[in-house]
Amino acid sequence: MKSKKQLKEELHQFIDSIDDEQVLQTLNEDIVPYVAKNDAESLTAQQQQELEEAITAADNGETVSFDEFKASMDKWRTAYKSTGVSK
Repeated sequence: MKSKKQLKEELHQFIDSIDDEQVLQTLNEDIVPYVAKNDAESLTAQQQQELEEAITAADNGETVSFDEFKASMDKWRTAYKSTGVSK
């Protein structure tokens, strides 16, 4: 298992190697919520609305399984790699 320091170094190298602005924007949108303060007061009105909609959707069973999510990510990674943008 890699140390926290090794993981951070690898992530920094990976991010530094990305030239596609859209990929960087997507990563930013996905990572920032984990780093930012974790309470509803730090969310914008739009983020609070999106959170409420997501909770409602989950309560209504509108979710995907983890296996479906992994398959979707594998498909995205394959498509991304085929563009020749990744290392």
